[in-house]
Amino acid sequence: MGYHIYPQDPGTPSARSDTDIWNHINRWIWGKSGAESSPQGNWGAGESTAIVPTLEKYGQEHQNIHDKLLHLGESSTNISKALAEHASQPHGGGNGFLGGLGSGLASTGVIILVAVGGYLYLTRRRKKG
Repeated sequence: MGYHIYPQDPGTPSARSDTDIWNHINRWIWGKSGAESSPQGNWGAGESTAIVPTLEKYGQEHQNIHDKLLHLGESSTNISKALAEHASQPHGGGNGFLGGLGSGLASTGVIILVAVGGYLYLTRRRKKG
């Protein structure tokens, strides 16, 4: 029984098989073009649907959505603080809107509106992209 010696003799079935395997890996996993591939392949541009480019694309999209949600949360916190400060200010006549009940309802309502609006914005944007 003989052992394979690397590099293999050019043109042998085993060498062609190795070339095919590496070209397949370079094309469908790494997304390289034929010219970028080693050993050089005979296909054109890199595959944008290959595994690594796809993971990088969706990873970046995930990070963008995370950043937007984080910003949305910070905005709703700032709005809540501003509403709480405003509610603590004396208002002319009575005890304010519904005797102070309105400040809590308004804060909750604004937070819900911001959250729902952000959700709708992100889902519509994702459908377009």
